[in-house]
Amino acid sequence: MRKTNKTNKQEKIRKDCQREYEKYRSIKHASIVLRRYKRIAEKYYKKFERQESIETDVDFIQTQRSVKNRVLPRMDYILDKLE
Repeated sequence: MRKTNKTNKQEKIRKDCQREYEKYRSIKHASIVLRRYKRIAEKYYKKFERQESIETDVDFIQTQRSVKNRVLPRMDYILDKLE
């Protein structure tokens, strides 16, 4: 029973920190508003930053692949015409 309460409490803290992070608030401001230690907010902010960079990289790679797949056939067509 205790682990469930602890897990629920941690999940609530994480959600609250994420809400502050998405509002572009500083770690210090989040810790004051949420009445938590600065280290707790800092821990969650680092996780959010890491996740955000991974998602951004994946989106970038998918966009580049899409562009490549459209451009390469067009380049082949132009090369064929030139020959």
